[in-house]
Amino acid sequence: MTRIVLLLAAIFAFALPSAASAERVRDIGQFQSVRSNQLTGYGIVVGLDGTGDDNFAYATQAMRGVSGRFGLQLPPGVNPALKNAAAVIITAELPAFAKPGQKIDITVSTMGKAKSLRGGALILTSADRAKDFPTTPVYLRGMGGESAEGPMISQMESFSSSRAFRVSGRLAFENAGITHSDVDHLMVYDAFAHLPIYGLEDLGFVKPGEGGAFIAEGNTRPGGKLPLNTNGGGLSCVHPGMYGIFTVIEATRQIRGDAPGLQIANIDLALAHGNGGTLSSQVTAILGSENTL
Repeated sequence: MTRIVLLLAAIFAFALPSAASAERVRDIGQFQSVRSNQLTGYGIVVGLDGTGDDNFAYATQAMRGVSGRFGLQLPPGVNPALKNAAAVIITAELPAFAKPGQKIDITVSTMGKAKSLRGGALILTSADRAKDFPTTPVYLRGMGGESAEGPMISQMESFSSSRAFRVSGRLAFENAGITHSDVDHLMVYDAFAHLPIYGLEDLGFVKPGEGGAFIAEGNTRPGGKLPLNTNGGGLSCVHPGMYGIFTVIEATRQIRGDAPGLQIANIDLALAHGNGGTLSSQVTAILGSENTL
């Protein structure tokens, strides 16, 4: 009798439903015809050390609103001096089925005259026509057209060197008719932390394997033999997803002598290098002042 009771108890236990964790269908499935949501807002960036909007009317109005939320009411007719603040538009893409606490990438774009947040545009014209512009022209001395190695990082011939870097750099130096010792300033699109080493070694400034030590010895610091990524680079300055133009912007500013925050003395020739895809394509530009013509 005891055996029968134990057997029935065992059968009953197996018959009970097991505990199951609930999952939302949208978390485990993929759906067609869904879209992400575009988000847009505005705000104030502060702490710009004198490079802000300088009483840009919109920024002043926004700052009055921000101050009010913190309980600070400015008297009528009194406007805050905004040399350290800037009005910005913030845009982002919220994925479909986003979860609370999920991190998203945002883009911050200045609306006014903030020097340290401004972007730029490339205007291509003749050297003679460039002299009519209100700003000092910078000249394209040489260029290594886009060089591709493969569609994926896993297809590179070596993980410690980039053939596309080498080909693009060689073509740029040949086109400009200069040597590495002529270059005063180097900008490398640092989508990953090791790319400045690729830039130093594969563009030919140092021998293979010497890039890390060259940086550690201080040669790429301001005042060093070859100042590198003087705007902080994509890792420390800005990375909107297409950083390449910022290498050209910073090189141009250094040559002109109007770089905000950190200006290196006596820059006449700069190299700007960008990459695209999954580290598969590279392009090199060599820029110079009128002294290099």
